[in-house]
Amino acid sequence: MLRSDSGKGFILALVIYLAFALALASWLLQRTTEPPPSIERAVPVTLAMFAPPPEPAVEPEPVVEPEPVVEPEPVVEPEPVVEPEPVVEPEPVVEPEPVVEPEPVIEPEPVVEPEPVIEPEPVVEPEPVVEPEPVVEPEPVVEPEPVVEPEQVAPRPRFNEADIARAEQQYLNALSETLARHAQNTYPRIAQRRGLQGEVYIRFTILANGQIIDIEIIDSSGQRLLDNAALEIFETHMNNQFRPFPAQINRERWTHTVPIEYKLR
Repeated sequence: MLRSDSGKGFILALVIYLAFALALASWLLQRTTEPPPSIERAVPVTLAMFAPPPEPAVEPEPVVEPEPVVEPEPVVEPEPVVEPEPVVEPEPVVEPEPVVEPEPVIEPEPVVEPEPVIEPEPVVEPEPVVEPEPVVEPEPVVEPEPVVEPEQVAPRPRFNEADIARAEQQYLNALSETLARHAQNTYPRIAQRRGLQGEVYIRFTILANGQIIDIEIIDSSGQRLLDNAALEIFETHMNNQFRPFPAQINRERWTHTVPIEYKLR
C-alpha cells in the first residue's frame, strides 16, 4: 500500500510539472507572437488537468482447481513362512561300561614280635677297704727369710705395634660389617621401589666404652630417604652404642669416617 501511494504522488507531481511547463511555454509563446484578435480565446484551467491518470485494472488470478485425490492401493500382506519342523536326531547308543574285576586282597604278613632282650644282672662290686690315714707329724717351724725388694725396672709394654694394629683393624672390620648389615636390613622399601641407590659418608666418634657420639653426614648420597636411613642405623638400631675397645686399643676416643652403601641386589 505504501508503494502504491508513492507511485501516485510521483505521477501527480509529474503531471503538475508538465502542466506548469505547458502553461509557461504558452505564456512565452503569447509574448513573442501576437495572434489575430479573432483567434484568441481563453482556455479554462480545471482540476481535471492536474488529476493523476487512473490506475490500470487488476485482473483477478485464475482459480486453480485442486488435483483429484488418488486413493492408495491396498497393501497385500505376505503369506506367513512356515518353518520346517526340526529333525529329531536319535539318541546315541550308550555302550555299557566294562566290568572291572576287583583286585585280589593281599593279606598282610604276620608281624613277628622280637624276642625280649634279657638284660644281665648288674655285677655288684665289693666295697673298697678304707685304710686308716697315717698320722702326720707337724713340721718344725722355720722362720722366713727377710724379703729383698727387687730393683725398680721400667714396665715393659703389654702389646707391641703389630698387636695394636691388628686389634684396631679387627675392630674397624667388625664395625663396618655391623653397619653394612643394618643398612641392608633397613633399606627403605619406598627407596627400593623407586630404584634409589647411593653411598652416605658419615663421621662419628667412639669412646673407649663403645658409646658413639658426634654423628654427622659429610657426604650425602643425593637422596634424603637414604641419608635419613643411614642416621637411623646409629640412633635407632644401634642405640648409639658399639662394643668397648679391647685392651690392645689404648685410646679414650676414636673418630672415624665410614661409607654406608645402599645397593639393590
